[in-house]
Amino acid sequence: MAAEDPCRDPIAELIRVVRLGVCARIWYAKGPKASNLTERVIIPIRLADGADGLMVRAIQVSPENGPKCFKVDRIVRVEASDVPLGPASKKAEQFASGEVEERKQPPKPAKEPRLAGGLSVSFSISMTRNAWMESWFVEYLGVLRGAMVDGVLEHEEVSDLLRIQNELGLTYEQVCAVHAYLLGQELLSISIDGGVCDEERTYFDQLLAGLSRLGWPIQG
Repeated sequence: MAAEDPCRDPIAELIRVVRLGVCARIWYAKGPKASNLTERVIIPIRLADGADGLMVRAIQVSPENGPKCFKVDRIVRVEASDVPLGPASKKAEQFASGEVEERKQPPKPAKEPRLAGGLSVSFSISMTRNAWMESWFVEYLGVLRGAMVDGVLEHEEVSDLLRIQNELGLTYEQVCAVHAYLLGQELLSISIDGGVCDEERTYFDQLLAGLSRLGWPIQG
């Protein structure tokens, strides 16, 4: 099946497929090159809003099983597969609600806690002053997330990412900031359902190993 025609609304198509009770077959652009297009069968379970745009959290059924994170703007095509959702149907039903469960900035609590002396504590993050809005942050994060979708970085991908770091003029501290953001977001994601399974622990270990090849965190 050709996959050159871009999907106009990947989220709407994924919701449609989930409501059919089957897994979605997607064609995903892992990188900016057409040769990086890969066919996958997934169970979408959650929408997330990151600094680099909307993402779909999913359980990949094939080519290999495990948790994945797909950038919406890189989903080229969506079709219904012949694979039933199975035990993950409840998670997929939540995705079908269209609600964004993970956001860049958590909602402000209805009542802010107060410290001694009446001082209030705010959990909000100013989106006008932090690096998440900077072009260098968004660009490097987007390329990095795409390359890390399978948890393992190929030699060519490491070279490309190091080249992009150089082209963007990133300092070591800036590289660490982007890596810290990605690590933090993935940690929060795997904790959201109250349990961390073997596949999620493996996924995070792979993420750490991949990032260590790009400068930080260095594993001992």
